[in-house]
Amino acid sequence: MVNAFEATRARILEAGDAMAQLRVTRHSDDRLIEVTIGPDREVLDLHIADSALRRGDGRAIAQAVLSLIAEAQAEFSRTAQAEYQRITGLTVDPAALDGRDGPAALGRLSREMFGG
Repeated sequence: MVNAFEATRARILEAGDAMAQLRVTRHSDDRLIEVTIGPDREVLDLHIADSALRRGDGRAIAQAVLSLIAEAQAEFSRTAQAEYQRITGLTVDPAALDGRDGPAALGRLSREMFGG
């Protein structure tokens, strides 16, 4: 049981390292706006082409930026969860342990790690 725990712990640490390196970039359809999201789902980079700015429609640019941020954050979540599961073999994201369903998630994690 200790060996299984240590192996799982090592995979969880590896997954954490992988998540720290994860970046997701989304582009507008015309590729004039680009947003990159980092490991805390924060905006790391934003590029707006000069030609988009010359159009003079600030509201449309702002809406496109907000939409791309939301898309990139959603893609980041999907990618991070898939990568976490691939590395650890666990289906419970440790971040879920902080939420309202934490006790149930902890029970599932315990069963996955130790059986039962």
